[in-house]
Amino acid sequence: MLPAQKNLHLPAELPLYFDDFITRDNYKAARRRLPVQLSLMPATNVYETEDAFYIELAVPGLSHEDLEFFTTDRSVEVRYKPETGEYAPMGKRRSWHTEYRPIAFQRKFEFNPELFDIDRLQVHSHHGIVRIELPKREAFQGRVTPVMPFSLN
Repeated sequence: MLPAQKNLHLPAELPLYFDDFITRDNYKAARRRLPVQLSLMPATNVYETEDAFYIELAVPGLSHEDLEFFTTDRSVEVRYKPETGEYAPMGKRRSWHTEYRPIAFQRKFEFNPELFDIDRLQVHSHHGIVRIELPKREAFQGRVTPVMPFSLN
C-alpha cells in the first residue's frame, strides 16, 4: 500500500482511506503526460582537473554503451530510452516487488567552447557511473578555472 495521500479536492467528510484509491489513477496519468522530471534524472557530478573537465552520471545498471551521446561545439547531450516495457509471460517471470526500473531521460550540458577540445571527448563507465571527459585546450591546461563554465539542464 502506498503512503496516505491527502486529496484536497474531496469534501472533508469523506474518510482519508479513500485517498490512495482515488488519487492512484491520477498519479499514473500525470506520469504519462510528464515522463521526464528533474527528480528522475541521474545524479550528476562535474569536476575539473588541470587537464580536463569531467561529468559523472550515476546510472545504476547501465553503461556508456546503453546511452546515446550528441555533441555540438557548445554542448553535450546524454539520452537514454529503455527497451519497451514488455514483460515475460507469467510462467517465465513474476515481479513481487519493484522499487527500481530504468526510465528514459535526457540531459544537456552547455559550455564555453573556447575551453574544450570537443574532438577529444572520451566516455567511460564503471560500476554504474558514466564519466564524460572533456579535455581542455592547450591554452587552459595546467590551471583550474575560477568560474564554472557549464550550464546544467
